Amino acid sequence: MSRQSHHHSTGRSSPLEPGGSQAGGAPPLGALNALRESEIHFRTLFESSRDAMLVLGSNGRFSAGNPAARKMFDCKSLEEFASLTPVQLSPERQPDGRPSALAAREWIDRAKKTGACTFEWRHRSTSGTEFDASVQLVRMELDGETQLYATVRDISATKAVQMALRANEQKLRTITESALDAIIMVDSEGRINHWNSAAQTMFGYSADEVLGKDPHAFLAFPARSEAAPRPLANLASSESGADVGRIMELTARRSDGSEIPVEMSVSAVRGDQGLGAVAIIRDVSDRKRLEAAFQQQTAELSQRVRELNCLEQAAEVFEKNDLTPADMIRRLVAFLPFGMRSSEHVAARIVFQGAEFCSEGYQESPVQLTVPLVVDGKRVGSVEVSYMACPAHAADEPFTSRERTLLDQIAARLARAIERRQSYQQVTTLSRELEVILEATGTRLLLVDDTCAVQYADPATQRCYGLLANQKCHRYLCLSSERCTDCPNEYNQESSQPTVSFQRLPAETDRIFQRTIVPIRVEQNRRLFAELLVDVTELKAMETNLNQARKLEAVGQLAAGIAHEINTPTQFIGDNTRFLRDGVRDLEQVMMCVDRLIEAAGNHEQVDSLLQETRKTLDEIDAEYLRAEIPVSLEQTLDGISQIATIVRAMKEFSHPGTKEVQWIDLNRAVANTLTVSRNEWKHVAEVVTEFAPDLPLVPCFPADLNQAVLNILMNAAHAIEAKDAGNGTITVRTRSHRGWVEIQISDTGTGIPENIRSRVFDHFFTTKQVGKGTGQGLTIAHAVVVEKHGGTLDFQTEVGVGTTFLVRLPLQEAAARTLHDTQTAQGD
Repeated sequence: MSRQSHHHSTGRSSPLEPGGSQAGGAPPLGALNALRESEIHFRTLFESSRDAMLVLGSNGRFSAGNPAARKMFDCKSLEEFASLTPVQLSPERQPDGRPSALAAREWIDRAKKTGACTFEWRHRSTSGTEFDASVQLVRMELDGETQLYATVRDISATKAVQMALRANEQKLRTITESALDAIIMVDSEGRINHWNSAAQTMFGYSADEVLGKDPHAFLAFPARSEAAPRPLANLASSESGADVGRIMELTARRSDGSEIPVEMSVSAVRGDQGLGAVAIIRDVSDRKRLEAAFQQQTAELSQRVRELNCLEQAAEVFEKNDLTPADMIRRLVAFLPFGMRSSEHVAARIVFQGAEFCSEGYQESPVQLTVPLVVDGKRVGSVEVSYMACPAHAADEPFTSRERTLLDQIAARLARAIERRQSYQQVTTLSRELEVILEATGTRLLLVDDTCAVQYADPATQRCYGLLANQKCHRYLCLSSERCTDCPNEYNQESSQPTVSFQRLPAETDRIFQRTIVPIRVEQNRRLFAELLVDVTELKAMETNLNQARKLEAVGQLAAGIAHEINTPTQFIGDNTRFLRDGVRDLEQVMMCVDRLIEAAGNHEQVDSLLQETRKTLDEIDAEYLRAEIPVSLEQTLDGISQIATIVRAMKEFSHPGTKEVQWIDLNRAVANTLTVSRNEWKHVAEVVTEFAPDLPLVPCFPADLNQAVLNILMNAAHAIEAKDAGNGTITVRTRSHRGWVEIQISDTGTGIPENIRSRVFDHFFTTKQVGKGTGQGLTIAHAVVVEKHGGTLDFQTEVGVGTTFLVRLPLQEAAARTLHDTQTAQGD
């Protein structure tokens, strides 16, 4: 290593250079070789050391530094390092507050005076990073000059570990002192060495009274066993004694002699002094009191359970509308005795309209309890329970007040059930009459209550829906196991206005019906929904034709742009083809020369003149140019053909007529096709950035309608950017799959939507554009396609002057796809 590359220009030798301390005459050759080997060995250690090694000259600057030093202080070269002083590689002050310049001077003077010293120092690299280091300074004399050799080691990690250890120790002390449980630690000799404040509160002894003592000398556990238990002792020889690792329930004695129930867990702890123990003790007095109170309530609760079971079974009977009053009473009387306190001694009897219904083993008894059965304000019978054999505990009070209340509740509920059953029979009669009227007029009618239960359906509607009365509507419409919070059938809406939708019925899939749902309030807190069905098949067919016309109109608007996109590659395909035609003509001349050469060679004639002619022809047609350009021309031509094919394919897929069936499509490809066919509409005003999810699953949808919706949103974004940036905007299109939904996000950097019109962006014929620029139908159609036809959502976020993001969410589940097919296809026809 040259002197110039390792030393600041001081004019003196370095301790790392041979001859740095040579004096007198030339040494023997052997000594010189040994010196060189020693210098090489020292240099190798110097250069490869992981610690920073450096030399501080008498001028206060570094004259040498190994690679580790340059790396530690972020110096790019030795020259940069040699220009620095210790103060420049230190913060203004050290952690003890002393100025670094003063402290550095003191340590340097001490090393020069004593010959060596070691200390800790806060350094700062040239990049400004501060770190702690251990520094060793060694004095050495070189060419009559006193220099210092320094070894610097980064101890930041060690400092961090020490700080973390101190923090953990403080955290442990804080936890033990703030714990609500008593924590006691004993050493290997069974003496207490830790006693937290909770232990002092629990047992009444201060830490000064117990530290260093045997805990069993003043803490008694009399409930443990007759022998004096010592759960904190005998751990020195084993870490898995009988009391280790389990929770013990004990009775402990406090300093005032009172006893408290406790739970204690003991763990063995091995430390520097041997095996000790940690005990965590919890006062469970409150819990024991609660357990006693709980046991007192158990008997009352068991009786209450019997009563509730009886009421529950009665409720199940009363809810069955297919039972006659006699069937309900017959089932009720069978389990009524089991609600009584002494069910094995009790039998029951119910009298209704002169008929008697008795449980098994019933007989007349003087010990009985009877309540009247009143229906519609008239007594029609009674409910009675009797003791067949009165037990001793029932001699003074055969029936408790709770049993009387239970019998009153049973009689009242039975009366209401009979009234409801009679009302149901009346409704059934009226329903038959209504069915005759509906069938005669050809009207379809469905009544649903606000719990989504079908209350009435005429025979024609039952056949079409495939349902029975009292079925939940989601069983045949939503394909869901529970009621939706946003019920698509409008049965949970608070609006009092009728709602209209369109649907195909299961039994008439070739017809389309208009569903009009009219809310009817029958009671203060109860509503019914009347659903009327009207055949609108022909009307929907006309609407389908209109939608197709709208789509063709959009295709027509895009035609000029498509023609322009196709014209560009067509032009350079034509240019390349003409170039290839001319090149082939030139190559034909070369082929003629080659043919004459082959013929002459076959006749063993002289070919020199023919070779010259061939070379001349090659030069004339510039064969090297043709050889280089023909492959390029062919590649450009193929690329142009590929561009045209891509545009044509995208246009074909985009403008393909819509189907009546849901299709599973590659959504990324569909969106890319829409971007392709609309490129001429946005390329002059915005740059399009696509972020398509590569793992996007196939999506169930109506492709043509979805393409139209995406196109409308893209056109809206392009117009917004044109109105703001005049060609400097960005449209970002993202796709992703998220929790059973697939999302299309279209963001623009346009003008944004003013707050006062945000609620109207999806309204029919609403537009803020100039005449001829928009019809106000683009976003309306997009909303109808996404929300009404696909069961998805279309939302937007906007900020005036920043831009707008539209989020299209489509359901992915197969069940949702079936719902689209079954209930929304009508809108696509």
